[in-house]
Amino acid sequence: MAIASSLPQTTTQPHWLIRHFDSVMLFCCLWFAGGLYTDGWAHVHLARLETFFTPWHGVLYSGYAVSALALVSVTWLNRRTAPTWRAAIPAGYGAALVGAAIFLAGGALDLTWHTIFGIERNIDALLSPTHLILATGALLIMSGPFWAAWQRVRFADGSWQTLAPAWISLCCSMAVLVFFTQYAEPIVKSYADLSTDDLLKGLGEISIIAQTGILMGVVLLAVRRWRLPFGAFTVLFGLHYFSVAMLANHVEAIAIGVVGLIVGLVVDGLYAIFRPSPRDLTSLRIFALVMPAWNTRLTEAEIKQV
Repeated sequence: MAIASSLPQTTTQPHWLIRHFDSVMLFCCLWFAGGLYTDGWAHVHLARLETFFTPWHGVLYSGYAVSALALVSVTWLNRRTAPTWRAAIPAGYGAALVGAAIFLAGGALDLTWHTIFGIERNIDALLSPTHLILATGALLIMSGPFWAAWQRVRFADGSWQTLAPAWISLCCSMAVLVFFTQYAEPIVKSYADLSTDDLLKGLGEISIIAQTGILMGVVLLAVRRWRLPFGAFTVLFGLHYFSVAMLANHVEAIAIGVVGLIVGLVVDGLYAIFRPSPRDLTSLRIFALVMPAWNTRLTEAEIKQV
């Protein structure tokens, strides 16, 4: 879909992997993120997992493997014409390549950690030192297509053909952030509907605000850079709601995913109405106010139904 912009001009046709690298990385990001949430689902819904070697870890680590293989392969192919190895790294993917090394080291450390200390559960698992290393590596890898497009595509009316890898990459990056803060995710832990305990209710309200902050940080990063195509928020909210519902043991994931699609359609409508951009700060500020207010109130209503 997109050619790595760091490649010098040559008379030979670039290798297929180089010409379609953003699309390849998009596939890898989805595989990687899917493996992360599949492993999370297994820890929530299956009996206590006492070993590192599970099918769910297999999905997760194979997602990493194809991502790392794609990054290393295209760098090696670029080296045939690039003057240095650094110049051979596709534009915008330097951090992703570093992330691949971090994740590899984290995986080795994680195996050692589990061998010595066993398999953690709940918040202990999310805040395990080796898991935080893995989270850092995964976040850098999954954000690769986004940062590549950030360098290549300036503010303009974006199309799905131009921005699909970048937007899906950003969705996957947000998924990593949400996964490792799931203890403060209102669909996973719906404390706000436990009205008999003011402390839990307050923590529930804080979790809604915290997750809305993550959402808006991701959305505004893209909105200030590009004009997003219609349907972008439908994809974002559909994936987000369905994936977090996989981590909960008290909701129907498909039903919650459908709610996410409806929310996304509404936000797409708001985006079309206000057309926020850095060139129109008034519309940008109105959208930045209305979108989280809508999402927060709907999330509160949703968790009271589940």
